[in-house]
Amino acid sequence: MDYINYVKQSPMSMSGFGGPVGALNFNGASGAPFVTGGARGTFGGGNPDELPGPGSKNDDGGYKVIDYVSIDTTGNASDFGRLTIKTFQAAACSNQTRAVWMGGGTVGGPTLTDVMQYVTIASTGDAADFGNTLSIVKSEAGCSDGSAGNRGIYWPGQYQQAGTSNDQIGYINISSTGNAQDFGNTLQNTRTGCAWADSTRGCFNGVNASTGSASNVIEYITIQSTGNSTDFGDMVQAAEKRAGTADATRGVISNGEGSGGAMNQIEYVAIQTLGNASSFGSSTISTGGRGGCSNGIRGVFAGGEVPSPQTGYNVIDYITIQTTGNASDFGDLIIGRRQIPAGAAGA
Repeated sequence: MDYINYVKQSPMSMSGFGGPVGALNFNGASGAPFVTGGARGTFGGGNPDELPGPGSKNDDGGYKVIDYVSIDTTGNASDFGRLTIKTFQAAACSNQTRAVWMGGGTVGGPTLTDVMQYVTIASTGDAADFGNTLSIVKSEAGCSDGSAGNRGIYWPGQYQQAGTSNDQIGYINISSTGNAQDFGNTLQNTRTGCAWADSTRGCFNGVNASTGSASNVIEYITIQSTGNSTDFGDMVQAAEKRAGTADATRGVISNGEGSGGAMNQIEYVAIQTLGNASSFGSSTISTGGRGGCSNGIRGVFAGGEVPSPQTGYNVIDYITIQTTGNASDFGDLIIGRRQIPAGAAGA
């Protein structure tokens, strides 16, 4: 759930839109013309792959770096600015103009944070304070309804308070600033998950925190209501540390770590149809802990964990969401990171 020079896409008339996890996309009201996603994808924070030093891009320990790409082209990421605090494994969401990072792990302070921070996507510069999550939480997965209602969702991860259950879903109004509100609860205590969404429905998959086992369960909510999540179906494989994104109808979920270690599998679901995920193709690398975003046509996944020594990939790859097949190379992040907060796209 990161996250700018700006290229605007031509509007397309569609009836819905997708957003990820922890990466997001944008849409307008059903039946009205809108820009299906944005030309710019942003990625904020994460664990770095190099130490600070003279000439290093990692001037903030890597954890505060925000970089961006033009999703409808290919090429290396550019420097956007810095987060307000050093963070990783945050949730992220966005609408047409603003990207928000929510919670996460911190460096040089408390283990986890309740800080939310945002940027204006069409500019470049440092993030500003947004408000606070309901609890001190490593939220890890976010999604939004885009511009349909400007509502962002963060799904639960690891909580800092003793005895707090990992099942609390929170929501915000992306166009304003302020503290998160209670949305409802997940089916099971969860952590290390990913999310994706269209204009009305948000979906989530993660680890069963009660057992510590990767889960294949997909849950969903209706974003513009409040209430507990409901069973959607199952992933092809049980895994954690996945990355998700979506277009108007289809959610795509990439990579992750399963019982056999890091995976390169990509899966997909039809967001408005309950049922199990299907195989999409393969990523260019086997890894987990990536960030994902979309412009409504193309899905982009960035970063990831290098298993040994545990550092971060700078790899970015992409897919065309309405096809199936293997991912292709897009370019590189300005600095490799793992546990990268999900990318957010803006128009």
